[in-house]
Amino acid sequence: MLVDGANVGALGGYSFPNLAANHTIAAYFSINTYTITASAGPNGSVSPAGATVVSYGDTLTITITPNSGYFV
Repeated sequence: MLVDGANVGALGGYSFPNLAANHTIAAYFSINTYTITASAGPNGSVSPAGATVVSYGDTLTITITPNSGYFV
């Protein structure tokens, strides 16, 4: 958050004490992100494998494929 052009950090609110002049406030928002890590043991695979970053509300589909003669 910027107050009068100065970075005051990530705050949930801000109070202007003893108001005697104009002020500006700017709030910036970021979406929550999550890391999903997929891995497979022997005799199969997953796709995508490894770490995938997804944003809040997104959908991630992971395909699980067993090798021939194996099942999930």
